[in-house]
Amino acid sequence: ADPAVLKSFGVTVLFAVGTVPFQLAIGLGLAYLLFQNIKGKAFFRIVYFMPYIMPFVATSIVFELIFSFRPTSIINQALGAFGVPAQKWLIEPTGIFNLLFGPQFPQALGGPSLALIVIMLYTTWTYIGYDAVVFLAGLGNVPAELYEAARIDGASSWGLFRNITLPLLSPTTFFLSLIAVIGTFQAFTQIWI
Repeated sequence: ADPAVLKSFGVTVLFAVGTVPFQLAIGLGLAYLLFQNIKGKAFFRIVYFMPYIMPFVATSIVFELIFSFRPTSIINQALGAFGVPAQKWLIEPTGIFNLLFGPQFPQALGGPSLALIVIMLYTTWTYIGYDAVVFLAGLGNVPAELYEAARIDGASSWGLFRNITLPLLSPTTFFLSLIAVIGTFQAFTQIWI
């Protein structure tokens, strides 16, 4: 019966919708790139996986410093170079669309707050490495004969990806989607810090 519970549930759903699709898409893109024969592939796999294995406290504090409300924070200085005024970031409760388009934009359609967007960026950055590693394992299970047969039939690179890779990765995508949604509903430490 508490309205705060319903509001927090709505924010959590918005948080899940704002992070899960992006982290899966970026993770799949990175996995697809790292699956190719490129130099330094092992190094890049380690670099992309590092945010996932780092403690939440350490990475949250780094994000807190980057997105500080002070005008001297890294992000405010970077945006200031383009003429954007300093933002309050982690303490800004106003919806992003209300910030961009002003108070004439309906409050109900104001979108996620600037603070929630920073948390969404943090969560996406943290989990794309994990998603990429799991997608890499899924890509390793796709039979090469299917790609060869499709190439002989004249399939383009996009056709191979859309008609072979994506359907065969659907169990992996379902698993990662489920884990990501559960993770967003359990997120506490990084948000609290």
